[in-house]
Parts: sequence; C-alpha cells; structure tokens
Amino acid sequence: MEYVEILRTRRVLFWFAVSLLATLVLNVLSFGHIHSDGDMPSHGSHVPFSAFLVAATVISYIMVACVAPGLSNESNTIAISWTRPIARAAIAWRYIAVDFATIAVCFCVALGAILLAIWAYGFAGAIKMDADAPYELALGAGTVVMWYALIVAASARFPGRGGMIAGLSWGAVILVGGMWSLPLPWLIHDLITALNYLSPLAYLSASAGDASNHGHHAIALTGPWLAIVPWCIGIAALVAGVRLWSTREA
Repeated sequence: MEYVEILRTRRVLFWFAVSLLATLVLNVLSFGHIHSDGDMPSHGSHVPFSAFLVAATVISYIMVACVAPGLSNESNTIAISWTRPIARAAIAWRYIAVDFATIAVCFCVALGAILLAIWAYGFAGAIKMDADAPYELALGAGTVVMWYALIVAASARFPGRGGMIAGLSWGAVILVGGMWSLPLPWLIHDLITALNYLSPLAYLSASAGDASNHGHHAIALTGPWLAIVPWCIGIAALVAGVRLWSTREA
C-alpha cells in the first residue's frame, strides 16, 4: 500500500536533489570563484537565519505539488488496496505520513543547499541566528501542511486528477495574491481577501512585514495567530480529505 507511495516519492526526491545540486553548481560557477570566509565583506551586515528558513519553505512548496496528488492518483489499484484488512482511512494516513516525511527531507536538503551556497560565496560569517527563526519554522511548516491538505481535499473525489489540481493551485495562489491589490469592487475584493487565507504565500508575505503595517497585507493577522491559522486550516482540510477519499467509490 504505502510502499507504492514510498517508491513514487523516492523517485521525485531523487530528481529534486539532482536538480537542486545542478542549480547550486551552476550558481557557484557563475559566481566566478569560491571565496573563503576571510574574503567576506567586513561591513558588519548580517543575514538572519530565519530568511533561509523561509527560502527553504518556498522551495518545499514544489515538493508539496509533486507528492500531494499521490493519494488521488492511486486509482488503478485502489480496489485491491481496499480489500486489505485495514481501514481505508488508515491507508490514507500512511500515504500522508510518507508524503510529509518526503517534504521534510526536501526542506532539509533545500536548507542545506542554500547554506552551502552561502558558504561557497564566502558569506557564511554573515549568517546570524535570530529570535524569529523558531516562529518562521512553525509558520512555514503550517503553510506546507495547509497547501498539501488543500490539494488532498480538493482532489479526493477526482481520481487521477491530483496532478492537474496541484498545478492549478499554483496558478490560483499567484492569481489571488496579485488581484488583492487591484482596485476591484468591494464584494470581489472581500472574496479575494478570504481566498488569500488559503494561500501559503500570503502568510509568508504577511510575516515579512512589520506588525504596524499588517493592513497592507491580505492576511490581517499578526503574532502567533499568523502561524496558528494555517495549521488549523491544514489539519481540518486533512481530516476532510481523508474522509472524502475513504468514502468514495472505487
């Protein structure tokens, strides 16, 4: 059962790692030469570690779109799987556990590649551990869970359409984010604002701004609520997605 998903995600993770490594090598080569730490500019400037966590989170969104359709696409052999002496919901949760483990590995690989690139450029000494790092990690993880869960829930009753829905979700996220700042009628603007609460990029954008100017972001949340809400939406969507998937007809 979940072994099929393990094989699928392992293949996706392999090509993801190869692509990331190739990108890293090309960037280092284009930089001209590798600096040592001693060559780092001594202007006293620092880059917070939380910024790299956000960057790794955004890269992880790619893996979310790749693995989230797995449950929906498991349609050819689902009738056989459901004859096994195990609850359908348990099968779904095992698939989800495999996918989350894959996304976690992707995040670690992406973060490692980013830090390796910073070291190769000779700027490792500019990295500063900041107090916002745990918060950004929790927020990023919440948005990952939310986006994954929304794709699972949306594709639960559409066997074999998970990949299409995952692809369309990228377009939807970019569209609602771009339309929010347009001078639209109030009803449409309020609808776009509500849809932005389902967009992981909107939460990251809101966290990048100061609490004093949160009115300039589609997400009118600050502090812990900015990290709590995507977790709540994600968990609710996961439960709904598993329920929809396990009660559909083979």
